[in-house]
Amino acid sequence: MRILVGGSLREVPREPDVCAEFAAALGCEIVKQGHTLLNGCRGSLDTAVAGAANDWLTQNGRDPNKLIVGYCAKQSVPEHSFGTVRRSALVDWQMNHPELRVPEQIEQADATIFVGGGDGTFWAKNWAFYARKPILGVPRFGGAGETIYDQELERLHTESPITAQDYESLNQVSSDVASYVKQVISLAERMVSPRSVFTIMSFKKEFHDVYTSCKEVCRQFDFEAERTDETVSLERIVARVEKGIK
Repeated sequence: MRILVGGSLREVPREPDVCAEFAAALGCEIVKQGHTLLNGCRGSLDTAVAGAANDWLTQNGRDPNKLIVGYCAKQSVPEHSFGTVRRSALVDWQMNHPELRVPEQIEQADATIFVGGGDGTFWAKNWAFYARKPILGVPRFGGAGETIYDQELERLHTESPITAQDYESLNQVSSDVASYVKQVISLAERMVSPRSVFTIMSFKKEFHDVYTSCKEVCRQFDFEAERTDETVSLERIVARVEKGIK
């Protein structure tokens, strides 16, 4: 999976020291799990995340050029040289051009994560929204990351209550930064590749054991079996049907 991390360590209203620790741990964990880290090579967070990932890969005999990919705007100087750094085909990444072209680091991403930040972070988030990429805002440290979290949570409550429940795992204050980072990446993975299996079968009682077996097999492979009559989304489905009837 290819994960874009955006934001800033200069615009962190809350717990700036913990935020810096979180950013470094996030970079390490992304590449540790075999994912590719993408960034824009333009700010403090980009440098911190890529630098931490680069250190972990180097110390563990892995090639940073394969798992860290950064892009700098066409006429800009990159803020760091960790991993593979490429020059974007775009002069800037604003959205006021006659023809919109998604920046490469967002176009290539499977998921996007935003931490802290301000206007520049909102630009990146808007591009991710335009490109229909999963968006994870980290609210703990304030700034754009918190606003993005609030917006996405509200949207998910309307469109997908089950996902919204999972999304709230981002809003925690645990002192265990390593665990927090793993939960963020786990959520990104689930948003890209959902772990739910919709089971189509008879609802008759004599088939209950069959469904139970199906759930157990799914659980062994880290999937969750769902059936319309037993899912927590049943209330949402009924509400939509009733609304359609009216």
